[in-house]
Amino acid sequence: MQEIITTAGQKQTLTLPDGSTLVVNACSHVRYPQSFAKDNRQIYLEGEAYFQVAPNKNHPFIITTSKFDIKVLGTSFNVKAYPEDENNSVTVESGKVQIDLPEAMLRLSGQEELAFNTVTEEFYKQRKEGEVSPWVKGGLRFTRTPIRDVARELERFYNCHITFNQGQEFNNLISGEHENSSLEAVLRSIEYITGIRYTITGNQIFLYK
Repeated sequence: MQEIITTAGQKQTLTLPDGSTLVVNACSHVRYPQSFAKDNRQIYLEGEAYFQVAPNKNHPFIITTSKFDIKVLGTSFNVKAYPEDENNSVTVESGKVQIDLPEAMLRLSGQEELAFNTVTEEFYKQRKEGEVSPWVKGGLRFTRTPIRDVARELERFYNCHITFNQGQEFNNLISGEHENSSLEAVLRSIEYITGIRYTITGNQIFLYK
C-alpha cells in the first residue's frame, strides 16, 4: 500500500495507478494500492480530498472512510471525512456517485451534496451551488458549520492552534465564504456575526465571549 499524509497548511496533488487524480487537503491520510485489483479500484481516506476519477464502467472506484463508502464509475467530487469533525460531506461536481451508509444507500448527481452528522448519524441530501472544493484554490466556505468544526478547519488551513475559553458555551453555527483571506480576516468575520472575540499570540488563537 502507498500512503500520502499531509500536515497542517499543506495540500498535495496525486495521480493514482488508473490515471485518476486527487488533491489532498491538509491533515489528511490517503492509502491506495500500488496497482488496483481486477474487479475494483479501492482507496482509503481520512480527511478531505477532491477527486477526478478516470471513467471505467467495469471497475468501480471505491473510497472507504470511517463512516461511509463511496462508489463511482467516473466523475468529479469532493469528500470531507475528518473523523474528529461533527459534519462530514460528499459534494458532486459532475457525474454520479453512490454512498453506502451503515443503514442506508443513496445516490448523488452533479451539484448535489450529502451532509452527514458523525455525532447523531443523521444525514440529508441537498442542492449545492458554486464550487464544490473552494479550498483547492485557497478559499473557505462554511454553511451552518458548528463553530468547533470551523476552528478545526482553520487549524488545518492556517497551521495554527485554537482554544476556547473554558466555562463558556460555544454552539454557534457559522456561514460565509472567504477567498484567499488571512486568518485574522476570517476571525474578524466570525467576531462580527457571532460576537465571539479572539486574541492572537504567534500561532495560538484564543476564543472567548
